[in-house]
Amino acid sequence: MTATTNCSNALPPDMKLSPLQLLHSQFLGISIVARKVNLDTLMAGSDMYPAISGEQVESRIELGLPDEGEANQFVVKVSVHTVKELPDNFPYQFAMQIEGIFRIDHDGDPEERKRLVVINGGSMLTGIVREQLLALTLRHKNGPLLLPSFDLRGLSPASKPGTSKSVGTSATKDSAKIRKRVTSRKKSLDKEA
Repeated sequence: MTATTNCSNALPPDMKLSPLQLLHSQFLGISIVARKVNLDTLMAGSDMYPAISGEQVESRIELGLPDEGEANQFVVKVSVHTVKELPDNFPYQFAMQIEGIFRIDHDGDPEERKRLVVINGGSMLTGIVREQLLALTLRHKNGPLLLPSFDLRGLSPASKPGTSKSVGTSATKDSAKIRKRVTSRKKSLDKEA
């Protein structure tokens, strides 16, 4: 396999910035508990990590609606946790929750904008959760655990009752609080620089 490296600071002509940008993310909670398992009987998904199926992990994505005048800024919250009843040889009980502030440069239909934020923003945040879980379990007694990739293309904001069981929308009060904290944090960092 040959690798090539482009040392230029500019993006290649066929690569451009996404219209959806993650402005800030933060974990709201992380809990990982190593279960009592026989290490010789851990589920074998690959040579490196135990297998995880969809029956062992649940997730939820919530979309914070934008404030007046900020139609292109959203807050997405992702929760991922193990189910209560796990196989005896599953290595960890865990729960993780993360939120992110996103800006989308999309002036089209508001429902399409929400859909793009939920699918792509949820994917970005789920990737952060996956990496954090892997990093933290590397130092746990049952060894590393890697979440599988999730397909979020079928999700859309629950604008009508019963439209989606996985995605909910929330009021903007939390979104405004988060933005205020982020703005305050950015100002303090600018002063230090």
